[in-house]
Amino acid sequence: MNAWRKLRALASRERWVLCRASFLLPAAWVALRLRPLPVLTAAVRRRALRARRRPDQRPLSPDDVDAWARLVAIADRRGPMPPSCLRKSLVLAWLLSAHGVDAAVRIGVATERGALAAHAWLEITRPSPRRFFSDPGFELLVPAAPS
Repeated sequence: MNAWRKLRALASRERWVLCRASFLLPAAWVALRLRPLPVLTAAVRRRALRARRRPDQRPLSPDDVDAWARLVAIADRRGPMPPSCLRKSLVLAWLLSAHGVDAAVRIGVATERGALAAHAWLEITRPSPRRFFSDPGFELLVPAAPS
């Protein structure tokens, strides 16, 4: 099945998520150059808190969250820029935060053939705890405690 048919086969809400992710991934590239990651993730947390206060907020099901993660990954692979685990995680966190989903971008490190490698993934606690875009070979990088 070609890409156009696959796109048409998606439900309208899924097409909307894919479209938004396609535009947000380049926007995340710009945002990461203008603002530090902690500032961006704080904005995601504030957005999720505001969304949970809205009385008309419809919660996402775990299946919706899984589908959205798959769609963001597709947009990342098919976009104009090389795929990026950090941009992908940040965009999914942003999309989910509009529905009150608690999401945290995590960064981990590993050694590959003697070189240090980094990887980003997303952890959520609502509607059910899970990880997206993770790689088991990476250990969570914990910031040093202030001295």
